[in-house]
Amino acid sequence: MGFLFEAIENGYVHNRADHVAHDLSFAVQGRVVPCLEVELKPGEGIICAADTILRHDSNISIKAWPGLNGDRLLVLNGETKGELSVTLSTGFVGYAGGFMLGEYQGRLLCPVSALMANGPGVSAGFYAKFRKQGLDMVIVEGQGWAFLRSSGDVIEYRILAGQSMQVRAHSIAAMTATIDFDPVDDICSGGVSASRKTPAFARLTGPGVVWLQSMAFEGSDRLPEITRPKPQNISEIATGGVAFVNGSSA
Repeated sequence: MGFLFEAIENGYVHNRADHVAHDLSFAVQGRVVPCLEVELKPGEGIICAADTILRHDSNISIKAWPGLNGDRLLVLNGETKGELSVTLSTGFVGYAGGFMLGEYQGRLLCPVSALMANGPGVSAGFYAKFRKQGLDMVIVEGQGWAFLRSSGDVIEYRILAGQSMQVRAHSIAAMTATIDFDPVDDICSGGVSASRKTPAFARLTGPGVVWLQSMAFEGSDRLPEITRPKPQNISEIATGGVAFVNGSSA
């Protein structure tokens, strides 16, 4: 699926295929601030950003989850029978996207703010923290679904092997893990006056695909001081054969 570029009158619906491991049933609706509704079988759950939950069935259980700055939640169907649903909102104008990671060699990179949720069979963790750019990049790995959001419109670029382009670092909504990311210290050869500030840029070298968003996530231009996340104790919750470890689901 990827990012849902075109507004669809009745939304986009994906029905799980029982023969495909870690598949989910979900729907994307909304033209301005899209919503994502996910159906969960008994013992099935997703790890989502705390600010994305819009509604959920009353029998859904929600628990705090460690990892990725501590703002993740485990949304779990702990019932013994029947599917339950949860609806997530992007929270701002943009697009929602579902990425079946098996179609992307099992790995994608995105800013931490772009990751709405990761489903069964997908782990999420910090990939790199770029202090000068104020950018936290996350890697999602596995064979299941990763659900991402953008801020503003999305443009897809395919970069061939050996080709490179420079992009505004905070315009990256997602990219394949085959792309090399190198921060650019200063794009202005003549320097910048103290009263002006140029955005942080990065050099991307292919091969791979990058999805750029037209608006940076809120607060990204402040370039905050970035430190490494504190080590988390690995914890595991096993529910109906589904294990969730350190902010990841498997």
